Amino acid sequence: MFLESVTMGPLERCMELCSKRHTLIANNIANVNTPGYKRLDLDFESAMRQEIARQTGTGSKVPLWKTDPAHQDLPESSPITVVQTDSGTVHRNDGNNVDVDYEMSLLAQNEITYETAARLLSGEFGLLWKAITEGRR
Repeated sequence: MFLESVTMGPLERCMELCSKRHTLIANNIANVNTPGYKRLDLDFESAMRQEIARQTGTGSKVPLWKTDPAHQDLPESSPITVVQTDSGTVHRNDGNNVDVDYEMSLLAQNEITYETAARLLSGEFGLLWKAITEGRR
């Protein structure tokens, strides 16, 4: 998009990652009583660093291996997000490692991050709107 600022892409990606992380945290909480369940999360900070590097052109592209020439390339606007399984900690005898208090704190932190990105993105759109409407006077 030709009107997109340098900050819009990372803010959109931040909101997308927060949405994915919210789903993972909600699944962790829903599976608190499932024996053997291992909590899932994504490395938000690394994914955002990757996005900022991609937007500013300072990052390196990871080549994808295609097993068939007919396979499509990954679009440039869709960075890969890796979901991680936390198998290093066990809180209970049944093998489940979900701590509800920890998950709730992550959920609150994630909500604050999402809300901040949404407000900043709204401000970017407000600046664009002001630039468009001020030209009419």
